[in-house]
Formats: sequence, C-alpha cells, structure tokens
Amino acid sequence: MLQIWGRKNSNQVIHVMWAIGELKIEHIRYNVGGSFGGLQNDDYKNINPNMLIPTIKDGKLISG
Repeated sequence: MLQIWGRKNSNQVIHVMWAIGELKIEHIRYNVGGSFGGLQNDDYKNINPNMLIPTIKDGKLISG
C-alpha cells in the first residue's frame, strides 16, 4: 500500500493527494511537518534524510 508522509494542508502534499484521489489509489497518510512536527525524528530521517515533505513510499521505493 502507498504511504505518504506530510500534512494535508501543505502545498506540496495537496498535489500528491489530488493525484492519488483521482487515480483512486489505496494509501495511508501520516501527519508530519508544520504544527505536527516529526521531521526531526530519527525514524523519519531514516526514511527521508532531506527531512522534507512529502515523502512517498511504495513497497521498497522511497521518494522524498
């Protein structure tokens, strides 16, 4: 299942979520960034060392 890290009101995440909605792809979104924080978390740094959102994980492929 597609996983997305980023808050839903982020300009960059809005585009990703729009595309996912149009394509009707099953997904899980995690709130990180902005008031949610979490970008400095070691677990998130392991996923995306750039500490930016959105981060997208599809199986073993990670883009961020």
